Amino acid sequence: MTSNARSFAISTAVMAFFTVGFIAWFSGISNFTCCKRALTGAFFTYVAATLAVRILKIILTSQILFDQTKIAAQTAPKTMNKAKNRNTEN
Repeated sequence: MTSNARSFAISTAVMAFFTVGFIAWFSGISNFTCCKRALTGAFFTYVAATLAVRILKIILTSQILFDQTKIAAQTAPKTMNKAKNRNTEN
């Protein structure tokens, strides 16, 4: 899953790099300023995408665990009652 998160973050950063670069270029800014702005935008986009994927993974994992414990808690009393009934019948 880590490679998927990194791949998504890199793809997003590359798109941001070219988008910011073209916007700055069409605005008539010097080449060096375009480069600095594009690199800065790509860096912050990479960081934001990485954090977003990590937060999303944490939220999804906690929700899956919550659902599994909820299901286990609902089925546990039924199983315990069946075991008690078997013991009292003997």
